[in-house]
Amino acid sequence: MLSQFFYPDSLSPEELDLFLETGWFRNTDMLYRSTMTLLDGDLFSVVRTRLPLEGYTYKKRLRKLLKRNEQHFTYTVQKIRITPEKEALYQQQTHRFQGYVAQTLTDCLFGYTDNVFDTHEICVYEGEKLVAVSFFDIGATSIASLMGLYDHAYLSHSLGLYTMLLEIAYGILNNIQYYYPGYVLPGNTRFDYKHRIGSLEYYNWEGVWRPFIELNKEDLPGDILKTETYHLQKTLMEAGIPFKRMLYPLYDVEVATLPNHELLRNPLVIECFPNYYETAILIYYNAQKATFQAGHYRQYMPTFPFFTSFSLEEYYDKSLHFLEIMECVESLGESDSVTALVELLVAI
Repeated sequence: MLSQFFYPDSLSPEELDLFLETGWFRNTDMLYRSTMTLLDGDLFSVVRTRLPLEGYTYKKRLRKLLKRNEQHFTYTVQKIRITPEKEALYQQQTHRFQGYVAQTLTDCLFGYTDNVFDTHEICVYEGEKLVAVSFFDIGATSIASLMGLYDHAYLSHSLGLYTMLLEIAYGILNNIQYYYPGYVLPGNTRFDYKHRIGSLEYYNWEGVWRPFIELNKEDLPGDILKTETYHLQKTLMEAGIPFKRMLYPLYDVEVATLPNHELLRNPLVIECFPNYYETAILIYYNAQKATFQAGHYRQYMPTFPFFTSFSLEEYYDKSLHFLEIMECVESLGESDSVTALVELLVAI
């Protein structure tokens, strides 16, 4: 399983609990889960995390942050309500995001459909001025943190962490069992701040939550894929085959208009003999089948709004990424031996 999508027409609190417990999270109006993602020009394993709230207590430094900010700010907890002030905070944050960035806060949280989630917000004020806001979904026994926004003029107050602590306090007050702060990416420090809230658990993609301290990075799907791709690159180099390592952000795109096309479904591929053939020769490690596969691929661009309304070149480096939908036009072979498959390429 690389990625899965689900667009719920309705969702009970108990159903949200079950989705969160099995590694799903919300992205706009859909539930989504993935074992890996592309960020900062590289591939990373996605590790879902949660914080058990039974018996939870704030660490000393967190208690100090709470006390300090409580002397300076006030806050409210309520059902979500998008306002121009919150929209302005969102626009301050968009530079932090990579990949496709929604143009408005409403689009970011809800897409283009009615919200079926029980979404609340925590608003932090200095006097009457809104300086931070965070959004979270509530289930029967769980809370899923969605996003924290804050005024950059208040960086020294750690308002992003502060609103997470307030969400946790709300969960404890309402007998919530688990707080889901989102995913982390081992090998990338961008989301490591989530560890500051306490001792997290992680989802191991076999359906079990384990203490995060037991995580072995080498066993993660994305890291296995990177390791096997390194072996592939080494074998190609030894065989004297020119190649280029490429990332493919559209590996999980769902295209209902292409039912008879075999689309590329791998986020990390090697292009052999780049710019030599009319169709690209791609070789990659298929983690689901534990085999190496090679084939001729060409670009296929369907004409429907998502791919015509913006250019992926705004968000990804074209020299490192395939930015068109790629479809296989001819298979060149498949083998559990990287050497055997490379020998096929040598004979081309």
